[in-house]
Amino acid sequence: MIIELATLAGCGVDQRGGRWYLYGRSVTDLHALGRAIVEHREAFDALPAPAWVEGLAEELERADDY
Repeated sequence: MIIELATLAGCGVDQRGGRWYLYGRSVTDLHALGRAIVEHREAFDALPAPAWVEGLAEELERADDY
């Protein structure tokens, strides 16, 4: 879903080093993507949580201890 919205806004999605990046040709394009995401929030909220979410809070707490 995010790829479709990024494409419509003139933006793109890339992955490097295990991280995902959203990019655009301009701040205006990135703002358009942000607006599209907000407009489709209900669809995003309806998606099931990914498997990696389980245990995330504990890992973040552990990382804060370092």
